[in-house]
Amino acid sequence: MRLVLLFGFLCYLLPGFSQLSQKELVVSGITKAKLGDYEAAITDFNVAISLDSTEAEPWYNRGVARDYLEDHAGAILDYSKAILMKPEYPEAFYNRGLARFNLGQFSEAINDFNEAIRIDPTPAEYFSSRGATKASRGEYREAIIDLNEAIFKRPKDVNPRLNKALAFMYLKQYAEAEKAYSEIIDIDPSIDEAYANRGVTRQYLDDLVGACEDWKIASSLGSEKVRNYIQKFCNR
Repeated sequence: MRLVLLFGFLCYLLPGFSQLSQKELVVSGITKAKLGDYEAAITDFNVAISLDSTEAEPWYNRGVARDYLEDHAGAILDYSKAILMKPEYPEAFYNRGLARFNLGQFSEAINDFNEAIRIDPTPAEYFSSRGATKASRGEYREAIIDLNEAIFKRPKDVNPRLNKALAFMYLKQYAEAEKAYSEIIDIDPSIDEAYANRGVTRQYLDDLVGACEDWKIASSLGSEKVRNYIQKFCNR
């Protein structure tokens, strides 16, 4: 699953004071994080927390920075602090769910996505991430329901479509998987994975000619995994 972490933005300008306020430190940290300097961002968030540890924003944003440094356990602690200070905080639940997903804590991640959706059911990524997590737990039919909702909300996003197609493959519903991969290719014909996996579905559907066509396109786009398929099934 593609990781999409959300920084919290605060809307005001920085005055020219030598002593930064907590809000100014949060803005400074977010700016540094957006430039990829996560360690420096965490330093700003640490100072912000030292000024007032009851505000949710510095905890939340430090959690995002830690996530980008792959300190998912530390990020979870920060998101939990932010939620304690601000219980109706959908972004914190969502990002904590992503961190838990990365640690393989799928049940806990689903609970967090449930809370994010309860508070704000509008973002497509909440449903996409919950669907991907359910699929990782082997709940493919339930995953497809969530992924369909994400696709409805954001039709051109290929990520939920890729996960949906893969779920159909695990369910051995190859015709549905082929259709899903074809829809992805219509949206973005440069995705080698879509051609590679559609080729697999077509092989299962006894369309070896179509499978070989797809694998050759996938190979031309840089896919490594289709080479064995081409050698085994197409060079006859």
